[in-house]
Amino acid sequence: MTPVDLKGLEKTAKKLNAETEELNSVIDDLESRLAKMGIGVSAWTGQILGEREWTEEREGQPWASSNPFYAAQSNSYKVYFKSGLELGYAKVGESWVIAVRKTRGEGSDPEDLKWSDEEPTALLSASRNIRVEAAQHLEKVVAAIQRRAEGFIQDISGAKALLK
Repeated sequence: MTPVDLKGLEKTAKKLNAETEELNSVIDDLESRLAKMGIGVSAWTGQILGEREWTEEREGQPWASSNPFYAAQSNSYKVYFKSGLELGYAKVGESWVIAVRKTRGEGSDPEDLKWSDEEPTALLSASRNIRVEAAQHLEKVVAAIQRRAEGFIQDISGAKALLK
């Protein structure tokens, strides 16, 4: 067995680590600038990172469990699933941060899944893969915050108009 030359990989690893630290600084700087604005609104982009899709074949009919007539039929059906991490901006603990939250969709129609979300965590605590994937979508986070804040302003104006 011939020895493996790791010099090229070592050089690549050093470069990747340096670039990752710079990315972390970009994310940290963006969070600091948003915090200084005091924007304080959660917003989600709909951008799913690390997305996975799969299907499962199930026996019976989805509505058959409560009806013995249908339960006796042996038809099968597919259930579609998607999961990943949604990118956004949220309060995690005491700080407003660029965040990700686990999200999962499930249903009989892949175009109409029922989604459920978990509590958000800071993007900076996510894996390098997720942070690098998120890097190309940071502008979407800023745009989502802008839309959400403008919507709040309209809602507040509408409430104030009730008192006039």
